Amino acid sequence: MAPVEIDSSIQEEESAALLKGVPEVFQTRYERKSNRWRCLRWLSCLVTLMSLCLVVQLTLMPSSLLKHGDRQPRTGGFEFSSPFEKLVVVVDGSDVGDCQIVVDLGTSERSHVVFSVDSDRDDAQDGTIVEASLFNNTGTPTLTAHVWFPNIKKAKRLHADLRLTLPFSLDTVEVRGNAASLVWQSGNIQSSLSVVLEVGSVRTYTPLDTNIINIYTGVGSITSVAPITTSHLSLETDTGSITLASATVKGSADLTSTTGSINGQLHSYSALDASLETGTLNLVLYPGTADSSTKLKSKTGSTTTGSVKVSGADVHKTGPNSGWVGSKTGLAVLKGQTKSGSVDLAFF
Repeated sequence: MAPVEIDSSIQEEESAALLKGVPEVFQTRYERKSNRWRCLRWLSCLVTLMSLCLVVQLTLMPSSLLKHGDRQPRTGGFEFSSPFEKLVVVVDGSDVGDCQIVVDLGTSERSHVVFSVDSDRDDAQDGTIVEASLFNNTGTPTLTAHVWFPNIKKAKRLHADLRLTLPFSLDTVEVRGNAASLVWQSGNIQSSLSVVLEVGSVRTYTPLDTNIINIYTGVGSITSVAPITTSHLSLETDTGSITLASATVKGSADLTSTTGSINGQLHSYSALDASLETGTLNLVLYPGTADSSTKLKSKTGSTTTGSVKVSGADVHKTGPNSGWVGSKTGLAVLKGQTKSGSVDLAFF
């Protein structure tokens, strides 16, 4: 049998080809895995970059946009060229909405009423109605501004700002509302100022010389920063404070707070009734000169917690043990009662 000859060159070529093919397969798989990881890394970097951009955008975005997206407050206004003597502002509707009323003293000859309504819901914001009209049905030119809030219980926030700019003084002002606050920094009110609020505060920043002032709020404070002069003063709050910088009362003054505090100065009054159930009563009294037909009375009230403090010159007490208190010849007794706190009576 003849020997079989094997061509070594062919064998080497086949082996080389075989050995060469194996690494190519593994190299292709490795390249695929490498490309896949490279794509994942790029995608991760892209997500990180987008997150950083979002954080920067939210940081620079106004707080109103953060709360309500791109919703902007609804605004509007009215302008009146004719003068008027009486102002009436009414705020009513749902318990969700509240309104801040600001009355400014204008410099132009026209009166302006501008408003802004903001809410976390479009239906509550768009459903709020604001109207202003000038009429003369009763013989007294009257400007009436009315704010109606819709009854949308799902609204977490519904707020209106109402600003009135008046170039002249008024004879009468009436403000009524469920949830509203009044800031008065306009001209004088000659005849009467009447405010009745269920919830809200009242602040006056300009002097007032008004015949009658009646202010009531269920929950809120009553503050007079500037001096006021009136013939009758009645300030009452169920829960809140009463603060008078200086009040000259030609007639009677009634100050009542169920829970809160009463502070201030009163001058030239003929009768004073200041009562407080829980809180602090701190009054500086400068009553007018009494004669046989005019008697001064000072009822400091009683308190279950807190203190009672009354300061002033000669005070005349009516009722049992009537007479003058604080003078050298005074025979009357002025009593302040407290169960927990202090009583301080001073006369000068």
